[in-house]
Amino acid sequence: MYIKLYNQILDSSISSNRKLRHFFTDLLLCSDADGNVIKTKAAISRLTGASMEEVEWGLEELQKPDPESNHREYDGRRIIPLDGHGYGWIIVNYKFYRDLKSSSELRKNTAERVRRFRERKSKKPGTPLNGEVKSVQDFEDGVITEEQLAERAANSREHNVR
Repeated sequence: MYIKLYNQILDSSISSNRKLRHFFTDLLLCSDADGNVIKTKAAISRLTGASMEEVEWGLEELQKPDPESNHREYDGRRIIPLDGHGYGWIIVNYKFYRDLKSSSELRKNTAERVRRFRERKSKKPGTPLNGEVKSVQDFEDGVITEEQLAERAANSREHNVR
């Protein structure tokens, strides 16, 4: 399992507290795909190498309201207790960051969208391709004959199919 970790965490309200920021990053690594940390404090301690005191401190700090947080949900808390287990926490904004598209994902999606658009445009009958608008205008102005128009259209379509 992996997580998306954005460098925006270095601009967050916990950035100046290196110990807390490190603990939060460790907690992200302990979470499942939905941002749930279904682990006991002892398990978190074992997995992260933090002492029980550090784990308890970190969990307490991350559950406090943070008026400086960019995310106002739950008063800026980073984690809230997970219901029904007696232990565990939900990382409040986990899904928001998980679902953000990276710049490479955005470029890939844009390239695919443009490819589909161009494919539809080249296959749509009656839609002029590059150069065809001028040829039609030339025909309407009497500059070229109907045969020359047909020849230009065939050449243009042949060129765009390649």
